[in-house]
Amino acid sequence: MEVTKICLVCNFETETVVHCLTSCGLARDCWQWLEVSVILPGERGRFIVWLEKILSVALGVEVEELIVVLWHLWFNGNKILWSNENESIAGIIGATYSCLKTWRDAQVQNENRARGRRLHSEDK
Repeated sequence: MEVTKICLVCNFETETVVHCLTSCGLARDCWQWLEVSVILPGERGRFIVWLEKILSVALGVEVEELIVVLWHLWFNGNKILWSNENESIAGIIGATYSCLKTWRDAQVQNENRARGRRLHSEDK
């Protein structure tokens, strides 16, 4: 299978990390929905520089949310390539919050287990 260099989400721009995660229409819509002021690095910009800037100015959105949205945007491109399935903004945001809830619940369970082990060891 030949992989195209054109973004599979918008079918217009060249697919780069910066494009897929910041400037593609779907990515921009996700950041707008989350009320993140996106500082676009430009297509020649470096992703890590963008990520550092966006994490430093993200108001009202937790770092966890930003990272999970980035993952879902990238995963969406893979779903298009391998399964011909394209998520909507609602699908990506919904999957983000579902993933975050599962992760946060697991963190609470881990903390509770660790607390229980500490209490048990103190009883000995």
